Amino acid sequence: MYSGSTLSQADAVSAVELFEQGFTAKSASLSLDLAPNPVQMLYQRWQLRGRDALVTRERRQYDFGTKLEIVLRHV
Repeated sequence: MYSGSTLSQADAVSAVELFEQGFTAKSASLSLDLAPNPVQMLYQRWQLRGRDALVTRERRQYDFGTKLEIVLRHV
């Protein structure tokens, strides 16, 4: 799951369980009374990754100096 998602972890797990039963994003959002947009985004990730759509990835943030060093190394 993405940290900016408006879905709670419990809602996302429930939605994925419905996807696995054959529900579409629209029917899952209606069944769970959730906003359709976040459920649709989760559905698209679920189609690609399966249950791994629930795993949060950590993204690295590099400071400007590190980015500049990397660019200069490759130029």
